[in-house]
Amino acid sequence: MMKITLGSVQFGCDYGVSNQSGQVSNSEIKNILNYATEVGISLIDTAPAYGNSEQNLGAQKASKCFDFVSKIPPDCHVKEIVSCCKKSLADLNCQQLSGLMLHHGEQLLQAEGDEIYHQLLATKNKGLTKKIGCSVYSAKQALEISKKYPIDIVQIPANIFDQEIFQDNILSQLKQQKIEIHIRSLFLQGAIFLTKESLPEYLAPLMPYLAQLTKFTEQYANTNKNTVLIAYALAPFIQKKEIDKLVLGSCSVKELKQIVSAVQLAKKLSFDYKKFAISDPKIINPSLWNQ
Repeated sequence: MMKITLGSVQFGCDYGVSNQSGQVSNSEIKNILNYATEVGISLIDTAPAYGNSEQNLGAQKASKCFDFVSKIPPDCHVKEIVSCCKKSLADLNCQQLSGLMLHHGEQLLQAEGDEIYHQLLATKNKGLTKKIGCSVYSAKQALEISKKYPIDIVQIPANIFDQEIFQDNILSQLKQQKIEIHIRSLFLQGAIFLTKESLPEYLAPLMPYLAQLTKFTEQYANTNKNTVLIAYALAPFIQKKEIDKLVLGSCSVKELKQIVSAVQLAKKLSFDYKKFAISDPKIINPSLWNQ
């Protein structure tokens, strides 16, 4: 099974701290989708909050070859959740989602949590989606929500610097509840590719860790440097059987080819990834950057 889910935020937005090419053109979206099909990628992660990503995917008739996981916009009123889901289906030009998530899972822990969950459940009961769940900002939050509501799917941020997902037996606890686990933010919005010269001042503490990652590339002189970096960044997550999908976006076919090559290398790597763990939220949580 291909563990990659194709992220589509770049299809509708200028996204990522290392992204120098801006929003992906419609012609390149088509090329990316064609290549993704060739290598067996069958799931796309998208959301109304990603600009016009869903409309662009619908225009490409991507539903012929792909399933979708989408998200309820943060500003969608609780009574409009079913309508918001139908809007995504219309934009994507498809009949049913593989998964529908709340974009901000913490809403389930607030006053309207029960009503929000029942509206999500209504989309599943109406056949608009196969699975329901949420996107969260931490692994512990995912666990807290799963103990309160029977969700089917969860999307959690994690990367080689943010290893909370490996703490406190969280993966096993989620799997015991038969929850499908998707991991996003694996490149920390592209920060793993930044050089000393391009690293923003607020990410300066990352430099020693990035230098250690770069040293790994010296062992693979005949392999593209970025491919090796990606492989080391993905290895801890590719190798965890409890993790179902890694959400990875790309701005070009060239980038996606690098990712696919890196995944193959990542399966074979053995190294002490725990030494790259960082606990400072101002570094590993992009919402706190530059504050």
